[in-house]
Amino acid sequence: MTERLYYEQAYLKEFDAVVLEIQDDRVRLDRSAFYPTSGGQPFDTGRIAEARVIDVQVENGEVWHTIEGKLAVGEKVHCTIDWERRFDHMQQHAGEHMIANAVHRFFGGYTIGLHIGLEISTIDVELPDGRMRLTEEDIARVEDDVNLHIQENLPIRCYFPENVDALPLRKRGDVKENVRVVDIGGYELVPCGGTHPERTGDIGLVKIVDARPSRGKMRLGFLCGGRAFADYRRRYAITERTANALSTSTDNLPSLVEQMSERIKALEHELREANTRRLIESANAMHREECMGFGIVAERVDAEIDSLRALASHLIEREDTYALLETEDGKLLFAKNAAPVHMGKLLSQVGRGGGKPDFAQGMAGEGDALEKAKAILKQQIAEEKAAL
Repeated sequence: MTERLYYEQAYLKEFDAVVLEIQDDRVRLDRSAFYPTSGGQPFDTGRIAEARVIDVQVENGEVWHTIEGKLAVGEKVHCTIDWERRFDHMQQHAGEHMIANAVHRFFGGYTIGLHIGLEISTIDVELPDGRMRLTEEDIARVEDDVNLHIQENLPIRCYFPENVDALPLRKRGDVKENVRVVDIGGYELVPCGGTHPERTGDIGLVKIVDARPSRGKMRLGFLCGGRAFADYRRRYAITERTANALSTSTDNLPSLVEQMSERIKALEHELREANTRRLIESANAMHREECMGFGIVAERVDAEIDSLRALASHLIEREDTYALLETEDGKLLFAKNAAPVHMGKLLSQVGRGGGKPDFAQGMAGEGDALEKAKAILKQQIAEEKAAL
């Protein structure tokens, strides 16, 4: 069975091993410091001799390395870990334990699963009262607690206890034998097979960036260590650049943006109102085609849907009028007042959508939907007249 060096030496960056077995592009060594995907922590990458390691998995207690390159059974190899990736995962994993512990102590939350993504790590939390959200104050309380413990630079110890049942674990896993435990400063004690820093100070910083409902639980998104610092640097640059562009300070930025947003909404409303008035004023110039006592106005107009509705309402103030309207981007709106033909059925014949007898809305199909609708309407008007 593979000797798993990462259990005792999480900071081991290089090691020597012997190739015991090769299956296609997978290699088994006599000893390995490459962490295999497990418990939400992704696999390590690096090199075995000149072969690149692109995946690591455990099968029946053996560690298998998927490689790009050639090796031979019995070959003695020097192996190197992609340390930047490994240390990032160590920071995320240890930070997760501390967040989960704080959520448990403060809110009785039970953490289910860890996922260390390429950008953000997440945990799902089941709260005892069925809540699926935390307030900003709750999140700040968790962050303050975690970062205070980080600054205390507490020791992190990973070991296999002789009697795991005697330990006051925060939660107990499914494994009953050879249970490995992580102890963070004596206050966070939980089964875990992952890699962690030797002290909390190596985590650097923890920031919760998201907290939202997910499948009946609360999903917390967080960043630790280098990820949190990189995120701060990015956000700092964005806020400074934005504040400078608006000639204000970063502290005044939120209120200024709110004011600008309200002003934009007001101007957009004024513009919509002006466009609607202009559109209605142009109604008299629109061609009205007579058909057996009814008028048909079929027009393609450059307008938003709200203005289109106002135009249609204006056109059908005359009871004998059908309004067949289409926007430049293919939205259809058909309307009538007391005329007989069903607008919803008519629209469904030339596009996607439908509606009531007097009003229908949707999207144009292939071809000239407006001309098709007018031809069908004329035919139906004629049929209605003939049936009288």
